[in-house]
Amino acid sequence: MTRPKPKKSIVQMADEVIAGKHGNGHENRRKSLGISASEYAKVRVEVNKRV
Repeated sequence: MTRPKPKKSIVQMADEVIAGKHGNGHENRRKSLGISASEYAKVRVEVNKRV
């Protein structure tokens, strides 16, 4: 049985987006992170606070 990946926090995902680990474009990043659109909106808010 495979274990689910541990869920990353919004802060961790924002760090990765800022570092460029998930490509360009919101939809590409959201799919790369494997999260819902509403969850990605929270990541965007965090990224925008920092940059």
